[in-house]
Amino acid sequence: MSWQSFRRRSVCGLVFGALTLALVGCGSGAKPTGNAKGKVTYKGEAVKTGSVNFTSTSGSAAQGEIDENGNYKLGPVEAGDFIVYISPPIPKQLPPGTKAPPAAKFEIPKEYQAPTTSKLKVTVKAGDNDIPIDVK
Repeated sequence: MSWQSFRRRSVCGLVFGALTLALVGCGSGAKPTGNAKGKVTYKGEAVKTGSVNFTSTSGSAAQGEIDENGNYKLGPVEAGDFIVYISPPIPKQLPPGTKAPPAAKFEIPKEYQAPTTSKLKVTVKAGDNDIPIDVK
């Protein structure tokens, strides 16, 4: 191999390496994430059914089921600002011939059941977050 050939290959290798580094970047490029938990209340009482939904303008979203004590957990979700809305419970599928139990009590006003009308807003920071949701 001649010196010119070696030099050409070396320059090409350096250029390729620089382009790869520029495209991939020095870091992982991952955005920080957080987990959220808390209690959902309406008029001071625990909401015992349904789900909590976080949605952002950047397209990040998360959903967590509300337990019988009013608690929820969700994540990981991209850190940032979110609109929160509460969804009613989804009926569970039952085996044929099984009588459905009475519907769970769900009194959340309609305006808090959709991201376009809910006025509930929260901020999720990187790491663990305790975010109570109080529907007025």
